[in-house]
Amino acid sequence: MTVEVQRNGNVIVIQLAGELSKEACGQLQTTIASTLSEDRATIVLDMSHVGFIDSKGLELLLWARDTCRVSMVQFRLVGLRPHCLKILEVTRLAQEFHCVDELSGAIQTLV
Repeated sequence: MTVEVQRNGNVIVIQLAGELSKEACGQLQTTIASTLSEDRATIVLDMSHVGFIDSKGLELLLWARDTCRVSMVQFRLVGLRPHCLKILEVTRLAQEFHCVDELSGAIQTLV
C-alpha cells in the first residue's frame, strides 16, 4: 500500500492506494498518529484507490475514527469503491463512518 499525505488548509488528506490489509496497517496507523500529534486538523482518508479491506484494515479504520473522536478531530472516508463499501455494509460498519463520494465535496464542506 502507498500512503501520501497532502494538506489543504486545515484538512489533511491521506491518499491510499492498494489493499488496506494487515501488512499496511502499521504504516497508516503511524501516519494518522503523527498527523494528530501535529495539530487538530480534519483527516480525510481518500480510499478511491483501495481495492480491498481485510479485518485488520477494518480494525484500523475503527481505531482511526475513535482516536480522531477523542482528539476532537473530524474524520471522513472518501471515494469508497463498491467492493470496499460492500465490506463495510456486510460488517455493519458503514453507518459508523462519515463517507463522502468525492474528495472535492469532502474538502469543500470541511474548509
